[in-house]
Amino acid sequence: MSDRLAFFKNKNVNSDWLTIKEAVKASKKNGIRKIQESDIYRYALQGKILLSIYFQSPITLRKIKSYNHKLKLKPKDNNLPDDKITLDEIDFFSESNLTFSTEGKYFHTAHGIIDTSLFGYEYFLIQCILAHNLKIPSPVLRGNNNYGITVSLSGETFLVHNRISLRNGISLNSIDLSFNDAYLPIYNLPKDACFVIRQTELNKLFNWLAGKKITLGFFHTHIIPSIKTILACL
Repeated sequence: MSDRLAFFKNKNVNSDWLTIKEAVKASKKNGIRKIQESDIYRYALQGKILLSIYFQSPITLRKIKSYNHKLKLKPKDNNLPDDKITLDEIDFFSESNLTFSTEGKYFHTAHGIIDTSLFGYEYFLIQCILAHNLKIPSPVLRGNNNYGITVSLSGETFLVHNRISLRNGISLNSIDLSFNDAYLPIYNLPKDACFVIRQTELNKLFNWLAGKKITLGFFHTHIIPSIKTILACL
């Protein structure tokens, strides 16, 4: 293990993750090659390092369907009557009429820190943050293609959902929701969530900037979400 890679194991850092600002301060304070916030976001978008999302409030996940290693999309119903819904300050609607097609059970996760998959709207959010840091024009979301926020667990990609309460019972996508609870995808980060970086990924960035080869693994084939996904009208 290199001295650079062993840095966080020897500096009494209690957490296995840091905020982006903490990561920058750590590199400056401890004599490691100086990095900027823009370095972290840039290399994350290139797939050289992996960012995570810190969800402070409970979230619900559901697996995204795939076919030939491509994520499936489906039309979504934006005609839910507003007077039937109670939202927890999360806007789950989007101007796009497509969303990821999911399968399996909805489940709550005990993990507060979950890796990004960069197949959903989080990719565009990181682009916007990078543009702000570099003081360049913000990117334009082509075609309003916001399919939702996605995360990665154990090599699988999941769509993040929010539980909503429904009054008087309504039908959504032919599913009876008269039991008063339902799950709908979220199309932006919750207000109390933020991007963070694991110490292992930060060490990987230090090694990368030092000219050392890193293993890209799954992300070496990462392409912009709109290209990797296919329309599946199920």
